Amino acid sequence: MRRAFHKAAFAREGLHVAVVGDIDAKALRARLDQLFGDLPQKQALAPVPDVTPKWRADAGRNALPQTSLQLAFPAMGRNDPEFYAGQLMNDIVGGSRFTSRLFQEVREKRGLAYGVSSSLEDYQPNMLVVTTSTRADRAAETLDLIRQLIKELVDTGPTAAELEASKKYLIGAYAIHNLGSSRSISATLVTDCSSTSSA
Repeated sequence: MRRAFHKAAFAREGLHVAVVGDIDAKALRARLDQLFGDLPQKQALAPVPDVTPKWRADAGRNALPQTSLQLAFPAMGRNDPEFYAGQLMNDIVGGSRFTSRLFQEVREKRGLAYGVSSSLEDYQPNMLVVTTSTRADRAAETLDLIRQLIKELVDTGPTAAELEASKKYLIGAYAIHNLGSSRSISATLVTDCSSTSSA
């Protein structure tokens, strides 16, 4: 299975490589040819059709002793013109650990969870994922509150103060999270290159 996947997926056409460090273009080209020169030109993967999830309004009503909760809402991908607006909305609703609406309402005001967060996931399909844990007997209450907070943000949008604070944080944190080490720089380059080439 692994060999078949490797043979189908690993090809020069679908390969993105980012290199950060003390190496010149000539030496790098030779090294890349040595490492990847034997790969086929094109991938042999079957196209994956778009998926439309079946969102259930009643999901999670029957709480189990397992109290870890994960909710998924439709969202946009990296190539969507509204992606960076989506990043701002995610930061406001649950991306910022201590200042987000979810953290304030779920943890600080009601004590329903120790932590709660959201993230934009570039999967198939693209999703806004909210994750938290709570007592089994308060799971339904927590789910209702999360859905309510998401709906409020969709219906009314952020406040001017929330938007300004989120912009300042994301701009200021970008270099720390994405350019703070050789590893993070190369990961950022590969992510940006992959999303641009698939547009």
